[in-house]
Amino acid sequence: MNHEDKIVRDPQICGGEPVFPGTRVTLRTVLASLAAGDSVEAILADFPALKAEHVQAAIAFAAAPRKKTSPRRPPRTSDEDRPKKSRAISRLQKQKPQASLGAL
Repeated sequence: MNHEDKIVRDPQICGGEPVFPGTRVTLRTVLASLAAGDSVEAILADFPALKAEHVQAAIAFAAAPRKKTSPRRPPRTSDEDRPKKSRAISRLQKQKPQASLGAL
């Protein structure tokens, strides 16, 4: 089964997390449900937008070698698509290094 057309990434949907086309259901959500022991029927009941083939694609994705099967993230079109730095990180980058204890 080719799962690559059943799982997509789009920076505008769920922050670029892998999702199933036409939904906001993430691959991570389906895999976590499977790992928790939920049946395919239970997952489909919880997420009516999904089909059994989506759950099968999630399983195929998890079982496939990482390098060849990871859904590709589309290239960013502008700086607006880039994640913003948090205020805490910006503050830390502006601070001067403090003297080390060895210098005291």
